[in-house]
Amino acid sequence: MNTAVKIVSLLLGVMLVALAVMSAGCNTKIPVASESSAHASTESFEDTQSTDGAESTDSTEGEENSSNNTDESTSPEQSTSSEDVSSEESEDSGSEASEESSEDVIVDPSEGTGDNSPYGDDYYTYTTDISKFYEAIVLPDSPDKFLVLVNKENKLGRNDVPENLVDCVNTRDDGRDTQKLVYEAELALQAFLNEARAFGFDDVSVTSAYRSYYTQDYLFDKYVENELHKFDTREEAEEYVSTYSSRPGTSEHQTGLCVDMHNLSSASQSFGSTDAAKWLEENAYKFGFILRYPKDKEDVTEIMWEPWHFRFVGRYHATRIHELGLCLEEYIETYYPEQIQD
Repeated sequence: MNTAVKIVSLLLGVMLVALAVMSAGCNTKIPVASESSAHASTESFEDTQSTDGAESTDSTEGEENSSNNTDESTSPEQSTSSEDVSSEESEDSGSEASEESSEDVIVDPSEGTGDNSPYGDDYYTYTTDISKFYEAIVLPDSPDKFLVLVNKENKLGRNDVPENLVDCVNTRDDGRDTQKLVYEAELALQAFLNEARAFGFDDVSVTSAYRSYYTQDYLFDKYVENELHKFDTREEAEEYVSTYSSRPGTSEHQTGLCVDMHNLSSASQSFGSTDAAKWLEENAYKFGFILRYPKDKEDVTEIMWEPWHFRFVGRYHATRIHELGLCLEEYIETYYPEQIQD
C-alpha cells in the first residue's frame, strides 16, 4: 500500500513539473527588430537644402557688319541618397522611402563644389571625348572663378582686360577678325561645339566674343545714332538701345567669358526656333555654359532674349542655374550676394 502511494505521488510530481515547463514555454517571445531599428533601415532621404523678348531690331540684325564684325545685343543638384532596405518587416515603409528618394533635393550651391560636388562625372553623358577639355569645363581647383556678374548695376572699368585671352578656333570664317576668349572658356567651347557637331549641328560658329570697353563704346554710340530719328531726345534713344546693346562697362563681352554664336547671316531671335539653338540651350550646362539672356527673364536681365548669347561659368554653376531655372542675376543674388556691387 505504501509503495503504491509513493508511486502515485511520484507520478503527480512529474506531471506538475511538466506543466510548469509548458507554461514557461508559452511565455517565450520570438526576437524581432526593435522599432527604432526598423525605422533606421528605411530612412532613405535627407533634404540638404540650405540653401533678350521682341524680334531683333534692324540695328541688331545688321551688326555683324559693324566694327570687329561683332554681333550685338550683348548682352544643379539632384542629390538623392537612398539606403537599401534590409528588413522584410520594413518593406512597406521602404517602398515609400524609395518613391520619396526619386524627388529632387536642392543642394545649397555654395557648398559641395569641385571634387565634393554632388554632381559627379557619372551625372553627365557625352558623345565625344572631353578628356583634354575636362579641367577647363569642371574647374576642379577653383569652381567659382568665373562666377562674375556684369550688368547695368555691376560695371567694369575702361581698363579692365581679362587675363589669358586666346584665339577662338570656332570664329566664323568669313573674313572677320579672329575672336578672343579667356583660355578656360575657349577650351570648354571647343568641347561644346565638338559635341554639337556630333549631333549634326555643324554650322554653328562664333561671330563675337571678347570686346574691349572702347569697342563697346563705339558700338553703343553707333546704335544710338541709328535710332535717334525715332525719339525726341538722345536719352530716350539710349534707353531703347540699351535693351539690345550694353553700354560700355556693362557688357559681358568685356569679361572674355561669353560668345555670340549661331548659324544665321546675322544675329536674330529667329535662331531661337531652330533645332540647333534648342540643342545648344539644353546641353550648354554640360560644358559650363548658360544661355545668358533667356526668353522668360527679360524683366530681370533688362536685356531682350538672345538665343545666340552663351556665357561660361563652369560646369557646377551652369548645372545649378540650368536645373533651378534661374538667370545669372537671380542665381548670384540668391546664393552669392557678395558678388553684387553696392
